[in-house]
Amino acid sequence: MIEVKDVLNLLGKELKDDGEEAKRFREFIEQEKWTTEQIRKWLDECIANSSGAHDPYNRAFQDLVISLGKRFGFEIQYGRYTGKSGEENYDGIWRRENGDTIVLEVKTSTWPIGSVGQLGEYLEELSKERRYQKYFRFICYWQRRCPTADRTDTW
Repeated sequence: MIEVKDVLNLLGKELKDDGEEAKRFREFIEQEKWTTEQIRKWLDECIANSSGAHDPYNRAFQDLVISLGKRFGFEIQYGRYTGKSGEENYDGIWRRENGDTIVLEVKTSTWPIGSVGQLGEYLEELSKERRYQKYFRFICYWQRRCPTADRTDTW
């Protein structure tokens, strides 16, 4: 089985905003040949090995979640791994032909912002700038499973 660790090692272990490694990683995970089960294993691997926001596993996790939009019939747009002042700082966008838009925030740790209201304000600004007529917010929060959890209620 191919693991995220192996792919990251081949790419140089670093996924950076606007970097060639991130572009190649995204092209790799978007291939239709990967099964949903394979993607689930990669997501679990990323959660098990992530050590923080700037960790390559955390960034791979973000890209994997964003890439799922293609499987749901959306056009996808990857955002930034690290926010920059004065720039759009979303994790990803899923958009349908009819204009329906979902702005994604992907988190693997406890809530990183002051409040949900802060995120709401940011999304309102983004929708005005981009002139989204119909948009939704989707916050994906994923954390490690408890080692004693009953695996029958997962996935």
